[in-house]
Amino acid sequence: MLMAKDAQRARAPRAPEGFRGGFAPPADVAGSPYRLGTVVRLHRGEALPEVFSRGWCDIDEGGFVWIDGAVGELSFDLPVLLRDLVLELDCFPVGLVGAEPQRMGIFVDGSFVDALMMRERAVVRIPIARELCPGKRMRISIVPGVVQVPKLATDSSDERALSIGVHAVALGYEGD
Repeated sequence: MLMAKDAQRARAPRAPEGFRGGFAPPADVAGSPYRLGTVVRLHRGEALPEVFSRGWCDIDEGGFVWIDGAVGELSFDLPVLLRDLVLELDCFPVGLVGAEPQRMGIFVDGSFVDALMMRERAVVRIPIARELCPGKRMRISIVPGVVQVPKLATDSSDERALSIGVHAVALGYEGD
């Protein structure tokens, strides 16, 4: 799955190399269920993959997507789970008015899972207990602590409410 080989690579402008458990075929084909361990990367000019279910802008030129406003949701169709999961996000905070750390809360089907402080682009790993995912469909909400509008913070004409940028996402079994 997503994994930076070292802290320097996580801060690099390109996506981190290396996957845990190898690469699975893309799961963003319309109507196909998500395969655990599949890394969903974003590419300009392509449709937003189905796992990005609500609260996201269009894919940006840099191959990432912003949470559009107060919450971004990811939805996964799951098999019967054998053990705990881990969500990995290659993400970064909005930084229009400085490099202040930004809080990011993670909820699974409405239950609080974790809160992280982000300062820069990184691959974050969020463990998710199997008990939080009893059904076949899991909804993960990413709730940013800061939302900034470029038009209000800079001389940009961009009126979107931006918070967290995501380059890639993967959901797999913990330890794979």
